[in-house]
Amino acid sequence: MQIRTKDNLVDSLVTVVFRPGITYYITDNTRATAGYAYMNHFQADNPGNISQPEHRFWQQLQWSDLHSTFRLTQRIRLEERFRRKFITPEKLADDYFFNYRIRYSLGLQIPLTGTAYKKKSLSAFISDEVMINFGKSVVYNYFDQNRFLAGLNYYIDDNNTIFLGYMNQFQQQATGSDYLSMNVLRIVYTQNLDFRKGH
Repeated sequence: MQIRTKDNLVDSLVTVVFRPGITYYITDNTRATAGYAYMNHFQADNPGNISQPEHRFWQQLQWSDLHSTFRLTQRIRLEERFRRKFITPEKLADDYFFNYRIRYSLGLQIPLTGTAYKKKSLSAFISDEVMINFGKSVVYNYFDQNRFLAGLNYYIDDNNTIFLGYMNQFQQQATGSDYLSMNVLRIVYTQNLDFRKGH
């Protein structure tokens, strides 16, 4: 679950996200996940306080290389996106845009304190993620965005973490010729519910 804001963090909503998924562990370091996301996007100038709902199905493969001094994680995700169309900036249509998006992420995590990636430990984290659109409705903006992220992970315990960091989001607009660069403060709480026996 995510709530994304802008303008002094509390003045304006950008996106509300609910994104559950179910993960199958191929090995301890390789996992496959499938899920569904419901998102609500608030427009940049927010005319009439209208938001754009989106239904998104997603599948991903993630694998990690774990070493004594660092962890390298890669992730590839495929998304099927259904976004409501607008009749006017103040009125939503009944039908949807549809497109695919593929995302590739590479992240590096370095332990700073305690037993690595365990309870009450702190780690530095840096990653970069590239997103590419494709499908019939994509005309000009095949490149969607790039997200660079750097910050700190604190492990409350083995299944709960808090992340605090900086993100630069560089995004191509639907026109294909306009780009948006945003500097973002990111605060994330993550809880993993592990139902495997012995974990």
